[in-house]
Amino acid sequence: MDIFDAVKKGRKRNDKWQDKFLDAFAEEGNLQAAADIANITRQTVYNRLNDDPAFRKKHDEAYARFCASIEREIKRRGFAGSDMLLMAMANRHMPNEYRQNQKVDTTITHDYVIKIGTPRVPAITEANTDTLQDFGTRRVYQSTGDVLE
Repeated sequence: MDIFDAVKKGRKRNDKWQDKFLDAFAEEGNLQAAADIANITRQTVYNRLNDDPAFRKKHDEAYARFCASIEREIKRRGFAGSDMLLMAMANRHMPNEYRQNQKVDTTITHDYVIKIGTPRVPAITEANTDTLQDFGTRRVYQSTGDVLE
């Protein structure tokens, strides 16, 4: 027994589960369900994905097969009617093709500069030509008539 044998711990690597997992993953599209069918843990799959590029490639191919089955079913049902549940699955698994992406670009401008430490009172700056007038207990902006209490 050499020093490396003493360092190795755990059981021998068993790859028999891979084909069963990949077939189930292509069918189910759900990692946990496929792991259950292959009688392994999710962590086993994650470890193999991180350690084995060939397995990652097979995993990605199985996922692509699952997405293709969703697309086939969308096309089949599209001719017969509409199915919102299937579209929701397509949105989740194939967002680039099926998710309705909206981009909102908003710019907000304001002509008052408020200095921190001065509660509810805008600072008077060159950009702000409005002035405050004192009316007893209330202060009013001259140009707008807005009241600061």
